[in-house]
Amino acid sequence: MVILLVTLLEAKKSIESILMARDDVIGLGIDYTDNSIKVYVNTEGNATLPPLPTIIAGYLVKVVDMPGFRPMASRSYRAMKFRPVVGGVSASHPDVTAGTVGAIIRDSVSGNKLFLSNNHVFANSASLTNGRANEGDPVYQPGIYDGATAEDIVATLYRWIPFDDDGMNIVDAALALPVDQNIASPYLLTDSSLDLIPINGIHPVSSPIKIKKYGRTTGADTGDVVDWNFTVAVDYDDGKSRNFTDQILTTARTEGGDSGSILLDENNNAVGLIFAGGQDLFGTNYGVANKIQNVLAMFGGGDVDISDGWSSADWVDPMPVFRLEQ
Repeated sequence: MVILLVTLLEAKKSIESILMARDDVIGLGIDYTDNSIKVYVNTEGNATLPPLPTIIAGYLVKVVDMPGFRPMASRSYRAMKFRPVVGGVSASHPDVTAGTVGAIIRDSVSGNKLFLSNNHVFANSASLTNGRANEGDPVYQPGIYDGATAEDIVATLYRWIPFDDDGMNIVDAALALPVDQNIASPYLLTDSSLDLIPINGIHPVSSPIKIKKYGRTTGADTGDVVDWNFTVAVDYDDGKSRNFTDQILTTARTEGGDSGSILLDENNNAVGLIFAGGQDLFGTNYGVANKIQNVLAMFGGGDVDISDGWSSADWVDPMPVFRLEQ
């Protein structure tokens, strides 16, 4: 009989920094269906590296071959101009092609509405040292790739969590302050009929659940959460590969421009913030998302205290009537 002295999560964390330092390892996860550790590898050009362990702290290791994960920065009706702006539509920093406005949240101190998306969508992949963004930078809707002009500035960069290029990151997230509070409406665009839904609250993930997302490129899609203790290396378009821990891995289809999409559970509670995606050798699509409670916590305190962002009693706004332009 094998006596396991550490939990599965502890075993995964114990080897995380060592394995993620290898050139061939791009992700680490947990498979609770058989209590194994999953190691995602990119074998291209890495054939000479030593073999991976088959057992870690008594737990079986399963290897998944995958070319790599990348931020999701390709055109649908969501690439049009939406006034007011809602979640699930195209937007970007002036030096970024296009991503997605994930949601509109409210600052519980000022009462202001704020646009939520990724650092690499609103803040141009700004890190602790690279200076790629400044507070007040314009945010366009639609994004630059989708034909934005100076007339399409809907917000200015307000706050972002800078990347740690050499350490472990928790979120890829940024907030933008609308140029006019009336230009932002706290709803998500669900389909081509322009149906809208509110976000009801947040739901921390600790088990396999069904999820849905609404992104600029792939639109409405559903999937499953397959890992909620995921560690991943993501290749950014500034040439940096950055490590993230405590992430959600989902089978929701994620393509270029979907970065910033909010993941919802079946009760329309926010679960995560999509920031990267990939595809394995069998054609299975994956999306990687920050846990929503981590995103909100990173912006809590100081002059930004967004609480859970959605459950305020006064959060109901009139359902918007869109003005759409190509």
